[in-house]
Amino acid sequence: MARKQKPSQQDMPELDTQAALSGAAARQDASGLAKHVSRDAGAAPRAPWLLDDILRDRPGYLVRRLHQTSVSIFAQEMAQFDLTPVQYSVLAVVVEQPGIDQVSAAEMVGVDRTTIVGVIDRLARKGLMTRSVADYDKRARVLKSTRVGEKLMARVAIAAEAVRLRLLEPLSDAESALFCELMERVIAYHRHAGGPAAA
Repeated sequence: MARKQKPSQQDMPELDTQAALSGAAARQDASGLAKHVSRDAGAAPRAPWLLDDILRDRPGYLVRRLHQTSVSIFAQEMAQFDLTPVQYSVLAVVVEQPGIDQVSAAEMVGVDRTTIVGVIDRLARKGLMTRSVADYDKRARVLKSTRVGEKLMARVAIAAEAVRLRLLEPLSDAESALFCELMERVIAYHRHAGGPAAA
């Protein structure tokens, strides 16, 4: 008995009439669908659920979907380290800039001052960083990573790179660089304009 082949996404929905199409007509139909899903040679195909999605030209919607993907990949690659994306970001900043004050760290990571307090509390309980009163201002709190925190960041480096590579896998190196540059430009604009990114 011949094995029944599962129709591809490029097959016409009227499967009962497709058998009547000639080879030339079938190729013409496929060509029409290809135009609907037009893309540059070598570029990753557009996700099927975006083809007719009325939200596909809404950047906020796309950013949210991409964020969901990023968090999911991060969780998979970083599971063994027991770090959330925000905890990783804060620890990375403190390791690179020992003695940075709490407010500056919050601004660099892009979280509000209330949120970073909880993040630092959890990192401190894990023994990854310390928080102390600044000598130059008793109201300020300075952050320093511990040896444990620094060793953890060294171990995390490979997993963090895996997250980046998986997230940007559909893009070429040039496209990845441009993609990140454009995101940075939008973020910087709204930050300087006094938007949420400046909080």
